[in-house]
Amino acid sequence: MAAAQAANPGWNFSKAELDSENGTILYELKGTDVNGQKQNIHVNAMDGTIVQESADHE
Repeated sequence: MAAAQAANPGWNFSKAELDSENGTILYELKGTDVNGQKQNIHVNAMDGTIVQESADHE
């Protein structure tokens, strides 16, 4: 979660789940950005790189 917070200051993350996509283990983080929009961020669990950021339309 630290990598996502460092890359996105001011965002609040409320949920983290461990997931796997195409053989890569990821943390899926859910939270809100500085504008209050819901966001999803996938972070590689092995090296901490951010793999994907997207708006949560649920």
